[in-house]
Amino acid sequence: MTKVDVMQAQAHLAELLTRMMGDSGEQIMIEREGQAVAAIISY
Repeated sequence: MTKVDVMQAQAHLAELLTRMMGDSGEQIMIEREGQAVAAIISY
């Protein structure tokens, strides 16, 4: 699972979605101040 800061996620959302939708099905955890606040996962 890849972890990114909220600001990084905001700046690179399209890239993160592309990575998540790829064959690997990568999951992305979004953190604020080191605490998980959201996740991007594939259905």
